[in-house]
Amino acid sequence: MLAHFSDEWDPKITTFPGVYLVATLYAHGAALVGWGEDATFCSLPVLRSVNVLFALGNVVLCVLLRRHVAPQDPHAQLYALRVALFPPHFFFAFLFYTDGGATFFVLLMLLLAERVDLLQFPPNRGSFALSALVRSSLQHWRQAQQC
Repeated sequence: MLAHFSDEWDPKITTFPGVYLVATLYAHGAALVGWGEDATFCSLPVLRSVNVLFALGNVVLCVLLRRHVAPQDPHAQLYALRVALFPPHFFFAFLFYTDGGATFFVLLMLLLAERVDLLQFPPNRGSFALSALVRSSLQHWRQAQQC
């Protein structure tokens, strides 16, 4: 799908291509397994389900992070539920937007950083690169923090 539009550029689009690449890969996978009655490539249900999956992944990552930070805390699921039901996160979970994917890759980066040495574990840096590819404002935020 992206190959059809590689020679066109709309200057109003400011989103980095990461969310479109993830959605394209996911839509191909959904079409291969015949997901839903209308498993057309990049249909509305397929595109919106991308962020639902990211939102579910965010809940899992929040539970894992909470268990890593406070292993004796029996309420890790409640912390994750609060994050999942936070109004902006919950709202964007049902739209095709960059917040869910960017949050997922930042949480994944944080989890990987907590568990291993940053300099010797390239997937952590790869997770940050994916988060910046999905949402460019994360990259600007990181650069502002270094100043």
